[in-house]
Amino acid sequence: MRKKALSLLLVCFLIFTAIPVSAEANQAYAVLADEEPVYVESLSYKDIYGFFRDADTDRILDPSECNYTYGEVTVGGSAVLCHVYMRTFDITDASDYLQTDVPMLTQKTLRDVKDAVADKYLKCIAKTYYLRLSYVADELTGGIVSMTVKVFFACGEKTEDRAELKTGYIAPIAEELSALDMRDRFLSVNDLILDGRFSYDTGLNNRSSVVDFVKGGEGVCEEYAGFTSLLLDALGYENRIITGTVNGVPHMWNLVEAEGRTYHLDILQDGPVDENGNHVSVNRDYLLVSEETIEKTHTVSPFYKPLSSLAVYDYVFDGYPVAIGGTVEKNGVNYLPYAPRSITVSELCELLDGRGFIRIFAGDEQLGGEDAVRTGCTADIFVNGKTIDSCVISVEGDCGGDGAAGEDDLAEIISVIIENKAEEIPGEVFFAADMNRDGRVTVTDAVIAYDAVYKEVPDEEPEPPDTEVTGP
Repeated sequence: MRKKALSLLLVCFLIFTAIPVSAEANQAYAVLADEEPVYVESLSYKDIYGFFRDADTDRILDPSECNYTYGEVTVGGSAVLCHVYMRTFDITDASDYLQTDVPMLTQKTLRDVKDAVADKYLKCIAKTYYLRLSYVADELTGGIVSMTVKVFFACGEKTEDRAELKTGYIAPIAEELSALDMRDRFLSVNDLILDGRFSYDTGLNNRSSVVDFVKGGEGVCEEYAGFTSLLLDALGYENRIITGTVNGVPHMWNLVEAEGRTYHLDILQDGPVDENGNHVSVNRDYLLVSEETIEKTHTVSPFYKPLSSLAVYDYVFDGYPVAIGGTVEKNGVNYLPYAPRSITVSELCELLDGRGFIRIFAGDEQLGGEDAVRTGCTADIFVNGKTIDSCVISVEGDCGGDGAAGEDDLAEIISVIIENKAEEIPGEVFFAADMNRDGRVTVTDAVIAYDAVYKEVPDEEPEPPDTEVTGP
């Protein structure tokens, strides 16, 4: 009996000293730690990280699974009133550890929790984190018999208030924006946040609350990024919070998956502010941009994780051709007829006003700017990872698709005329054979093709020899 009492005394002492709690500085932690947990999640120690990695903010701060209080905690050396949540875990593999592991386990668990939530909405509202680990150990072996981990989140807003904000304010906005296509939807999100309803808090007050951001109309990067995240959630876009710096200053912005690609989205940086924090203009400099663009001014946190394949280029909102000009539909296929002979890819793209968005292919191979365009090549307009228009190219006189009008092409035209098979040949060959562009293949086309193949270009007249002019 004496041995058992000594063992328990040792355990209680270790619990108290492993994670000290100052009741004066952190009253909220002390209050919750003494309460009976409203819910206990049973999992292995190694699965704690996975829980916080996979759970969203609403699950992590679920009032039905967390003890809650509103009270003081220490943030940056000062006592701050916060909404504090405590989530409790019963560790199922506690026997794998010794009591000498406790300091390491405590530090690692808190670090893992911070890492796991680093890209979640929770990052925008959490002022600080805290953890308390308690255990029962075997006095003789030092092995841990049971272990409980309590994780505390001190936040700037309450879960119920956020739920009301999402249903009463954000949902109606999202419903209206959902009727737009993706281009106009993101332009509208950008405009909405920077239209004057919100301003940047030049006093840099630490609210950590999107609820207060909407109510008061003022906030810093956490609130801008948090509001954007809630709106993206409501619109159905997978998104994350990104932390890093802008020109060396700590900053927070968004990452979003749109049409299968991961873009950076920093709406606060799209709205320059005056000395009072009012947005003076609305730009698109950081609206769906690539990694390459964001890294010109931003340094990304090492916790950064792409949602899908990274966008190679910034999203293009306007300035691109929407269709290839001069095309003709024949038998359900779109053709670009009568492309000039001996034209290069660069010359054709310029002729079509491609503005850098038209690509030319020979089969599956994309041609370079100085490559010759041939009959049977294809052209497309490729914008934001999608082909928005395409066609098959016909080069005049090049019936065989070798890039030149030669004897074989002339023979093909004559064969088409003699055998009266103009309607049977592929469309690209038909347009290549229609030399006079009258929509038929006739003897006139054969004559024009013959001249193109055999007619000699007269030599230039020789320049007169230099003569010396002398006087009489």
